[in-house]
Amino acid sequence: PASDKVLQNTSGGVLSWIDAPSGVVKKNHHFTMATRTAGSSSIGDQFTITSAFTPLLPTAGNNDLYVQCSVPTSTDGNDFTGYGLRFSKSGGSDYDFFGRGVQYADIQSSAHQAICSQYFNIPAGTIAAGTYTIKLRTESTSSHHQYYNPNSTDEARLATQTQTELMIQEWKN
Repeated sequence: PASDKVLQNTSGGVLSWIDAPSGVVKKNHHFTMATRTAGSSSIGDQFTITSAFTPLLPTAGNNDLYVQCSVPTSTDGNDFTGYGLRFSKSGGSDYDFFGRGVQYADIQSSAHQAICSQYFNIPAGTIAAGTYTIKLRTESTSSHHQYYNPNSTDEARLATQTQTELMIQEWKN
C-alpha cells in the first residue's frame, strides 16, 4: 500500500486500505548514540547521532516530523548554550534547527551530570526527500558541554553507559 494509507476494519471483519485521516502516525524513527564524546568549544558539530534517517514523505502536503532528542551530558559550567540539530541531506542541503524547543539544565559547577534536549515539529515541505545525517551542533562559541553521553569515567555511579535518544515521529497533518 502507499505510505499515506492505513488499514481499516470494515463490516464483517474485512480489512481494507483507506486514505489516512489527519493526525495519523505514519512511522516512528528511533536512533541512539552511546559514545562518550568530549565537547568542543568551537562552533560546529559536537557528534553524529545517525547517518541513516530517511523520512517517508517529508515534502509539502505530506508528513510533518515531530522530533524528540535527549542528550545526557557532563556540564562545563555554562549558564547558557546555543545548540540544535543539523539535518544534512546526502548530496544536498543542510537544515539547522537551533533553539527550537530546547531544554537545558544549568548546573553551577563543572563536571556534574546534566541534560540538553529538544522537542519540536518540522512542518511538511521544510526538508526535501532523501537520506540524512543528523548531528548535534553548537551555534556559538563555548556552547559545548564537557562530555556528551558520560559514563563511569566521569563518575563511578554511572555504572551503565548513558546514551543520546533521538525519536522522530512522522505523521500526516
